[in-house]
Amino acid sequence: MRNTHCCPKCGGTDIVLIPASEWLFSRGINVYTGLHKGNKVLVERYICRSCGYLENWVKPEHLNRL
Repeated sequence: MRNTHCCPKCGGTDIVLIPASEWLFSRGINVYTGLHKGNKVLVERYICRSCGYLENWVKPEHLNRL
């Protein structure tokens, strides 16, 4: 959905982005890779408003932290 702006389940195009955030835990999910503050990978969410399908994405430059 991030690239196509189209839901793979229902074909809907009303997609909502929940951006990754370092500060607000409720604005997406983060993957914690250690006990220190800087040891996390930010995750963006894309949600289809038609059927509720959800995709989580990590930026490619952060994949090496996993």
